[in-house]
Amino acid sequence: MTPDRQVFLADSLYSLASRISSDSLRFKSRSGVSIWLDTVTSGQASLLFFESLLLIVLGVAFGYLLLQRRQRVKHTDRIQGQALQFAAFALFALASKGLFFIIASFSLAGVFYVGNYGQLYWMGWQISLLWFVFFGFLFALSFVRSRQSYDIFFFAGLCLLFIIVSGLYNEWFWKSLLYEFRFVDIDSRKLNTITVKLAPPFPFGTEHLIPQLSFTALLAISAHFTLWVGLYGYAAFRIFRRSRSYQDIKARRASEFLAAVFFVLALVGAGAFVLFRENFSALVAQSFLLALICALMFYLGVRNVYKHGRYKRI
Repeated sequence: MTPDRQVFLADSLYSLASRISSDSLRFKSRSGVSIWLDTVTSGQASLLFFESLLLIVLGVAFGYLLLQRRQRVKHTDRIQGQALQFAAFALFALASKGLFFIIASFSLAGVFYVGNYGQLYWMGWQISLLWFVFFGFLFALSFVRSRQSYDIFFFAGLCLLFIIVSGLYNEWFWKSLLYEFRFVDIDSRKLNTITVKLAPPFPFGTEHLIPQLSFTALLAISAHFTLWVGLYGYAAFRIFRRSRSYQDIKARRASEFLAAVFFVLALVGAGAFVLFRENFSALVAQSFLLALICALMFYLGVRNVYKHGRYKRI
């Protein structure tokens, strides 16, 4: 560790200890929930808390509306009914990012063990943002495909790939699991170090103890955004090709709009990848806003192409 980094870490630890000491005196007679509310409704945390709540409400509401439409569509077109189901799952995945953040915020308020923050926070990436890409891509394939476009082997392979990337996100979980069942010999004192290394910069303007990710987490995020850009870019191309087959002008425009939505989503993934390489702290803070934008665009694009049965006017 370099001298500058040692000084930075020492100052961060001293500042964090001072804040914890003052908070313990201030919150001594208050309940954990009261402390949590005070934490998430003050400063920058209040904005992230509001964005998380909005993401949960919109994601669940949009997903529910698509499932309701699926009930009407599946009786006449099973494949398109399946596509709508994948679209709803994609929105539910985005909504879960807000839920994981709210659960993680209990750790910052002392309701849960503070070491759980990093693991709970990462669930919003390894489940929410990652599987949004998975279900969104399956929606696009189901929307444009013939019955022979892909089979169970393709689906299983794609699913396995996303499971592997999801597993790489949470190195601490796997090492802790191996340690618990005595499959490997890991010094128990190093488990907390792993947790700290995996924990992202706190998005509340608080002290950054070690603003770096482990190698496996870096690899997982890189793979995540590569899949995001590649799969959504390919989906946009396939949907645009399908739009050329529509004779009805409204159906064609709706399909072109959906292709544009997927193209913009691919650009969002590319922009997030660049931000991740240049300023990870900014990406952490803006990820909730990006998730809200993605949820809104995705829902409007899907809803528009299925409105009044436009998807079948070929």
